[in-house]
Amino acid sequence: MRVVVSAATVSLLLCAGVVKAQLKGFGFGPYVERGWPAGNSSTTLKTGLGAGFSADIKLPAKLGLTGSVGFLHFGGRDVNTENGVVKSPAVNAFPLRAGLKFRPIPLLYFKMEAGTAKYTRGGESAFILSPGIGIRVLGIDLQGKYERWYDAPGTRFWGIRAGLNL
Repeated sequence: MRVVVSAATVSLLLCAGVVKAQLKGFGFGPYVERGWPAGNSSTTLKTGLGAGFSADIKLPAKLGLTGSVGFLHFGGRDVNTENGVVKSPAVNAFPLRAGLKFRPIPLLYFKMEAGTAKYTRGGESAFILSPGIGIRVLGIDLQGKYERWYDAPGTRFWGIRAGLNL
């Protein structure tokens, strides 16, 4: 009986530690992301890879502020045109995003971010909108998202992001 009570006590203490870790008010850390071009972007861009740094702050009423800065690269595809095969240019950008998270239940969140993507070529930039859904368990943040960049080619992609929140 003592073994059962001891095991139950240890289990409760461990669970309390996990819950406390999930309830902290501020998190920050690195992330990596992968993007699959959608719509017209899929004909000119290859799969994208990126990395960066994110932070978030819990607010009352199951809300939170979130923000990130990073680098994202999409390789260019060979595109068949009337004049033959043309290599579309790669896209390299520094996205800066900020937004709100809504946590309807512990561990799960919905987010909406907006921001800007500053391209490495020509000083151009694009406005970003990015809705998504994610989970955070023990400081590991996994997120699925759709991202739309309001630029001339209409860049858009589905993505996943994995990060650590310390």
